[in-house]
Amino acid sequence: MLLAVASALADGPAVSGPNGKVSIDGGEIGYEEWFKATGGYAMPLGHAFGAVIEAGAGNINNEPGFDGALHLFTRDPSRYLLGLYAWYYDSKSFKDLRTAAQFELYLDRITFSGLAGYEDMEVATNGSSVANSFNGHFFGVADLAYFATNNLKLAGGYRYVYEMSFATASAEYLFPGDGDGAPIAIYVYAHMGDSAYQRVVGGFKVFLGAEPEKALIDRLRKDLVGVDP
Repeated sequence: MLLAVASALADGPAVSGPNGKVSIDGGEIGYEEWFKATGGYAMPLGHAFGAVIEAGAGNINNEPGFDGALHLFTRDPSRYLLGLYAWYYDSKSFKDLRTAAQFELYLDRITFSGLAGYEDMEVATNGSSVANSFNGHFFGVADLAYFATNNLKLAGGYRYVYEMSFATASAEYLFPGDGDGAPIAIYVYAHMGDSAYQRVVGGFKVFLGAEPEKALIDRLRKDLVGVDP
């Protein structure tokens, strides 16, 4: 009902048109090496609604893992996004399912975004491939991003995941497109908190769509979704 009411107030389309991204990143998570490749696709669902589908595969400490995410939302690109979020990760020793409400609030060059929901983990505590430890609990994400330019995003935030708290910092820069080839962005982010799960990751994104000259601020408010747990 909330999404229906909000969509009636939306001025612009929730997603400007079909578009996507491919990202590759690597770094360190809790003293373990990390590498991951992810693809994302955004599509309009009528005028006021949209969806983003993501799928990825990676390797943490030599253990392969796979994940997928779904965002369903209504968005007015000049003011807000309200939606539902689901994410699932699967590896030999760890599985995680998250479901949440999602929001983004746009105030000139500032974006305030977040997730609030439920996380259900299964962990193989005895080293086997069968998970035998279950842990369901609340998780939350809050980010405050500032676009120093239309193509440079600086952000800080807070994460409560795996029943641990983290401060976060990130930066992303999109090289302005000239109409030839797909635009590329570079990014880095860090989660700082519990020493067993500190994260430092860097990588790049390739954006796919009909408007290669589009700025980063517009890609995150008119096409894809900016929040990242």
